[in-house]
Amino acid sequence: MSKIENEMKKVILFIPVLLLLMSCAATVNYVPIVEKTYPPTKKVDIYEERPTQKFVEIGLIIVSSEGTESVIKKKAEKKAMEIGADAIIIVEKSEDVDRWRVDIQHRLPGAKTYIKFLAIKFVKDEDAE
Repeated sequence: MSKIENEMKKVILFIPVLLLLMSCAATVNYVPIVEKTYPPTKKVDIYEERPTQKFVEIGLIIVSSEGTESVIKKKAEKKAMEIGADAIIIVEKSEDVDRWRVDIQHRLPGAKTYIKFLAIKFVKDEDAE
């Protein structure tokens, strides 16, 4: 086998791997609500509803992916830590249901889930004064 044939074989084998990796990629967008910036945090809680604790809204994180909801939450969590959020609240979920969903349990390649999160910073009592 010539060197060129060997290289071509490597490229042909690499293409499916590349396509698989691209299909799991997530897009993360951040829209700040306030001008103030915060130092990164090491832990972020995820809420389905607004917490009872006092907080300030610092931005919106929108994640879209062909991956699972847990993949999307991990991406949002990472972005939230980067921007200094203490928590994120799931605000909205949507999917490409019209074109891509076969039924409730099966999705075709290309179907994306979109989740919008509200990034928040808890207000301490001394900050409220």
